[in-house]
Amino acid sequence: MIVNGVGWPLHEVRRLLALVAQPKALEQDPVAISLREALACADAREALERLVDAAFESATSVAGVERNIIVLCDFERRSSKEVSARLHLSLRQFFRYRVKALEALAQALRGVLSIHEIEPQTLLLESLAEIDPERVLGVFEGRNAALREERYALAVARINAWQPFAERDADGFPAFDGALLRLALGRRYELYGDGEGIARVTAQVHAAMAQLDERSAKALAFGVADLLRVDALARGDLSAVARHTASLQRNAIGAAGRESRLMYAGVAVAELQALRREPAEARHALTDALASAPLYREIWVLTYAAFVEAVLQAGEGDHAHARELLRHTRLALAHRPDIYGRGQALEGLLALQAGESWQPAARPPALFFVTRYGALVRAVWARHLLEQGEGERARVVADEAATVAEGTHAPLIAAYARAYRERQRQTLASPFL
Repeated sequence: MIVNGVGWPLHEVRRLLALVAQPKALEQDPVAISLREALACADAREALERLVDAAFESATSVAGVERNIIVLCDFERRSSKEVSARLHLSLRQFFRYRVKALEALAQALRGVLSIHEIEPQTLLLESLAEIDPERVLGVFEGRNAALREERYALAVARINAWQPFAERDADGFPAFDGALLRLALGRRYELYGDGEGIARVTAQVHAAMAQLDERSAKALAFGVADLLRVDALARGDLSAVARHTASLQRNAIGAAGRESRLMYAGVAVAELQALRREPAEARHALTDALASAPLYREIWVLTYAAFVEAVLQAGEGDHAHARELLRHTRLALAHRPDIYGRGQALEGLLALQAGESWQPAARPPALFFVTRYGALVRAVWARHLLEQGEGERARVVADEAATVAEGTHAPLIAAYARAYRERQRQTLASPFL
């Protein structure tokens, strides 16, 4: 549960220090990753050490004692009794100093994250809602979400878990949160090619923007542009993709959370150039986007960047690296099913080229396979079935995929599904990959 005040950072400091003895777990911890990138450190342990230096930079004797307690107990893993004796403290004094030391570290952590626009009150639940919404729903099973941040994270989790969430359900939230939820619903409409639904929520978001400050309004305009960009991509309208990508770039500047949005917009430029079959320009744009990346990288940015990097690596012939990167796109199933589906499809194509068996992951809900991107995955699967000598089954799967694609206004996917008998094995043979 997220708590206000010092509670959250204090809890996280205790947890991170406990992970010092488990280097691999520490390096993979999302808060440790945020801290490492915020402090521009090579690894998570170094970031924690830098945090300790910042927390106890005062030259006072008390700060020195507190720092020594953290270093000796948590980094050198010495016992409380041994450390208290070494510092000439009674156990009672030792524990009093340790409590103060942990509180100082918690304040330092809070400060570092706030400087880099990482909100501790919402980080855990919102991040979890993007990756594993069922866990967030489980947290609130049998109880109501009391805080605004909890209510918002719970709503995001419901949408990402493919649970019912109506547009009117967003009315009970502040203007900015409600508009973000409508954009999340727009993402669901896009999966099914529901142009009317997309137009309706984007109109509602534009109305909300008039009530907000410039930074918040630009963040919402960014979200609208990206929703329209992804829909145009599925519809095969490259000129509209270019237009909405330019809008992404404009609105990223000055938006709330601008660092993440600037990186995302740069990745979108790289994707556009890859779609235009300009690999050198795409590589340059992606390199620039990653080089200017924010110190705190959110999951919705990372999964997209991993996908575009995988596309470029595949085009450059490094299929092993591409397939490794595509594993990260599996994290996008909840928050970006389009990236998940395109990643799955490219995995399947690379397996086909390598002569290896492959089939769609069993993890997605059944609803996923009646979306544009479920159709794309099944179109690739039909080619595998054909390779395995299951011609009739391949025909059925390809026909079903084409029907779904046509019904969701994804003509390139439909055409690709219909052409499943073509033995062409080019890595980028499927639409908009």
